[in-house]
Amino acid sequence: MKTLIIIIFFAAQFTLSQNFEIKGNSVVNNKGKINVKRRNVNIDQQANLNNSGTITIEDRTLNSEGNINNDNGKLILNYQGGTVLSQQEIKGYVEFVHQNNQFIPAVLFDTVVFTGGTKFLRPNNRTNRIDFGVASLFQSQSTTDIRVENPDDLGIPKLYSHKNTEHNGTVNRNGSTGIEFILNTDSTYSQTNGTGSFKYLELDKENGSTITRGGWKVEKKLTLRNGVLYNSNDQNFTLEDGSVINIIDGNFVMVDEAGITRYPQSRLNMAPVFEGKINVQYTGEGDMEIGPEMPLGKDVLNILVVENTEGTTFTRDAYVNDRLTVGSNIYMDSDSDGDGINDKQNTLYYVAENSGIDFENQSAEIIGNFARTNLSSDANQTFNNAYTWVEFRSAGADLKTSGGQIDTFQVRIEPNTFYDEDNFGGQEVFEKVRRKIQLSAKDDNGNEIADVNNIRVGYAWKHDDDLLNPVNETPNNAEVPFNEMILQRWSNDVNDWVEQTNATSPTKVPANQFAFASARLDGKLGNFAIGLTIARFLNLMAKAVLEGAYSGGDTMRTTLLDSLILPNTPPAEYPYNLDPFRNEIFVENFPEGVVDWIVLEFRDGAEIASNTKYYKTCFLTKDGTILDTNGSSQIQVSSEKTGINARFT
Repeated sequence: MKTLIIIIFFAAQFTLSQNFEIKGNSVVNNKGKINVKRRNVNIDQQANLNNSGTITIEDRTLNSEGNINNDNGKLILNYQGGTVLSQQEIKGYVEFVHQNNQFIPAVLFDTVVFTGGTKFLRPNNRTNRIDFGVASLFQSQSTTDIRVENPDDLGIPKLYSHKNTEHNGTVNRNGSTGIEFILNTDSTYSQTNGTGSFKYLELDKENGSTITRGGWKVEKKLTLRNGVLYNSNDQNFTLEDGSVINIIDGNFVMVDEAGITRYPQSRLNMAPVFEGKINVQYTGEGDMEIGPEMPLGKDVLNILVVENTEGTTFTRDAYVNDRLTVGSNIYMDSDSDGDGINDKQNTLYYVAENSGIDFENQSAEIIGNFARTNLSSDANQTFNNAYTWVEFRSAGADLKTSGGQIDTFQVRIEPNTFYDEDNFGGQEVFEKVRRKIQLSAKDDNGNEIADVNNIRVGYAWKHDDDLLNPVNETPNNAEVPFNEMILQRWSNDVNDWVEQTNATSPTKVPANQFAFASARLDGKLGNFAIGLTIARFLNLMAKAVLEGAYSGGDTMRTTLLDSLILPNTPPAEYPYNLDPFRNEIFVENFPEGVVDWIVLEFRDGAEIASNTKYYKTCFLTKDGTILDTNGSSQIQVSSEKTGINARFT
């Protein structure tokens, strides 16, 4: 027969000099004060300790295989060594006090306070719990250093603080790694206070967290996953030199070499104190806009990583001093007055060496202004995407670092944008790639440099063989020859586009929806486009009448079309077989009113009597209009298709 023993301690204070044993299925209810000195407290598996008073254990250990109900109580543990708790959660107030090493098991605490010396966080082998949780308040004293027991074997656990945090201690004071604090809850109001130092800190609170007593530091990384970190000038935090700001979808001090990670659902209320250089990372699902985490100082941002899925918009200039990783689009133009129009041009400056730029997503690019200093003539200098670069081909010819003038070189790109036809050559701009490219340079005094000596540039644009794909910037007129697209500069002197020299043929990169080529500049910087010059193509409009199909009244019969016997490809017979590109033509849907296929014959204007002839297949419609195979009444004849040279024009 089992006996249930119930012991109740009321307001009196007891000091026990023997081991405190709660055996079997016994129950001990404490509503007073119990001090256990130099003796162990052992609780059997079926036993219960109900504490609404205060229990202090000194110089020995607590070994609980049973249950401690501490809902309204205080449990003060003042001894060196380990504590055994076999439950997932312990309510009330728990304080670990000792000056020397205390080993703390992973449970969900309600309120836990660390005072004294080093606290080792230990995964709970009784419950297989690795991470720690604190429901109401986590607090640490300035003398406390929080470490992990055997991190190489067990990994580094996380501490989830679900409401209020007041951290005045350190994390692995002399080490390079340490436990990650995660502020994680949907509570309506929470605080993150103290003067301590975090190694890794993450905010994942929909309602954010407020600093009311600031001064704490982040040594390695601050991650803003969800919610706002409400800091102020008076209550702030510090990022140490070299820290990382990882901003994922939320002020404090970032220690030198620390960092912030931010997600789209989070932000900072204002800028932290930057103790030295920091690293910033944007990641997660969605689009983002930079916030106070982006340093204003030119020498503070060490590493920038942009990899959130929809890209990041910059609302002011930024300076990268070490490494730049582009995993999604960086948008440098912003809306300054909230009218939905990006009217402010910001600039991303990269002031480190060439090897520090990584387009980890080779479909991504920096849209807008991207400027570089610390340039070299030793290799191609990468700019707005993986295929855009500048080569300063002669040492000393252009760069200030080797005897020239250029200190800063900038490339600006505006995708899916035509130049203004009124100021840049009229209708011809619409036969060009839908992308504006502007090249500029400055000397070390900030003066513009217009003339250059020996510069070659790589240029790129978005291309898809499906010319109707919205991403595609190549002209969707199939008669504009892709292989003849070339870099051109607008010349105010001649009021026309001027081809750049020694151009390579474009190369397609279907996987990244890019096409690229390169050319040598003609000695000038300014506005550039990618397209064909007038000498490379001719547009004409023409009419003709076939006697056999003529039915009177300025119209012709459409018998072949109406009878569904008009072939989708011109027949392999005279005169259609005169066109060497006949077999490349296939039309699925004919234009309205087609009478028949016809062939136009061209002759070289310089040798009109010669046999130098060129051919183009077209449609004839019932009113006599000749249409190009794409249905346009503007028939385009290109040198690639016909061999017609500039003299033809």
